[in-house]
Amino acid sequence: MISGIAILDETLGDIKSGLLVIYGDAASGKTTLSLQYASSVLKAKGRVLFISSENELFIERIPYIVNDINLLEQFDILAIRDFRVQNLVTFNMLVKPQLLERYHLLIIDSLTALYRLAFYENKRALNMLNMQFAILSKIASSIPVIATSQVRGGEEGFEMLARSLVRYWADYIIKLEIIEKGIRRLTIEKPTEKYKVLDLAMTKEGLK
Repeated sequence: MISGIAILDETLGDIKSGLLVIYGDAASGKTTLSLQYASSVLKAKGRVLFISSENELFIERIPYIVNDINLLEQFDILAIRDFRVQNLVTFNMLVKPQLLERYHLLIIDSLTALYRLAFYENKRALNMLNMQFAILSKIASSIPVIATSQVRGGEEGFEMLARSLVRYWADYIIKLEIIEKGIRRLTIEKPTEKYKVLDLAMTKEGLK
């Protein structure tokens, strides 16, 4: 899969497998970049499973990024609103061999949103998230997996949730920042030897 962003694709190449984590503040472009990767898989006649844990407003953006509405027949969406349900889906649905037979890309947007809500009530939440990462990592040995992650912090900066887990399990890490209206800064943090910083324009058709 590729993003359609020339410099990014030249750096990371055509990603055939591996776990890619995209993190950043709200509206920084995490979902948009995920959809750009999804678009390349759809255009290659692949099938995508998109698991949404936040909202489905991104659906309105899909036609601008995918272009060919017929390709959406290959795009399946599953909505989750509870961290325990997310855990059940991961342990019961995503581990089935049929998943790898049917799909060529798995996207979870966001993997940490419901974890953030559950963490204060459930001391096991961190262990559950760790096991979810382990399963996604195993899936990613066969097909690409994209997981977006929320952040915490304020005016002095932010860091991704469950940072230690992400850095351990992820094969690729991309950070997105809002620089100003219509401008996003993309940083490739992992693999470290591929480190690169790009300033991109946010358009209806995606990051350019």
